[in-house]
Amino acid sequence: MAVFKGDLFSKTLPMEVGVTVIMPEDRLMSGIRGLPKVLYLLHGLTDNNSAWSRFTNVERYLHGKNVAVVMPDGNHGFYTDGKTSGAYFTFVSKELPKLIGEMFKVSEDPKDTYISGLSMGGYGALKCALTYPENYAGCAAFSSLTDMKEYINSNDIIARRIGQSLFGTDAAEPNRGDDLFELARNRAEKSVKLPDIYMTCGRSDVLYNQNERFAEHLNSLGIPVEFESWEGTHDWGFWDISIKKAIERFF
Repeated sequence: MAVFKGDLFSKTLPMEVGVTVIMPEDRLMSGIRGLPKVLYLLHGLTDNNSAWSRFTNVERYLHGKNVAVVMPDGNHGFYTDGKTSGAYFTFVSKELPKLIGEMFKVSEDPKDTYISGLSMGGYGALKCALTYPENYAGCAAFSSLTDMKEYINSNDIIARRIGQSLFGTDAAEPNRGDDLFELARNRAEKSVKLPDIYMTCGRSDVLYNQNERFAEHLNSLGIPVEFESWEGTHDWGFWDISIKKAIERFF
């Protein structure tokens, strides 16, 4: 595999953004033909674009597979077009795929495009898949923050500050387009075909109840989802297993 680390200018944000890209350079040697599929991999609140490649074996799990991985910086933007935090949702869902398509020889077919993430990134991945389901074949979300309203109204001072930067100082709840429960309900009411959705969360994770509730919500709406849980917490040991499972499922 070939790993590229660098910065690109986002007109959407607008600023330089760090991105790590893993390309399957050995695909011709192993007899694999065709443009690589693409997995967009989103990091959590305290990390950056390098986290997935530093703390998991994602590159090894993809060895021999014709898949490129794109890992962008999301800062504290929650992959949301915030009031003051920046248009991170537009960046990751629209601008970034266009830039990657221009810079790398990868498939731009939605049937070959997947998105995944952990915690904040799990929220972002689910929001992308529910908002633009026609753009993705699969979505994997690990230990995700699924209830944004609960998060920004918690006693956590950081969560409150993030809520203000995303939705404004007087906002007590997210916008309709940033509420995963509302997004899923809207998709179900319109009978929209959704990507393959796979979720995981450790049973000792502080976000376990949120993940369980959201998976039950999807099931109640008739939206297919596989939710796996096992003993684990909000840490890289759990996410390493999760990304391995997701790669085996999708590729």
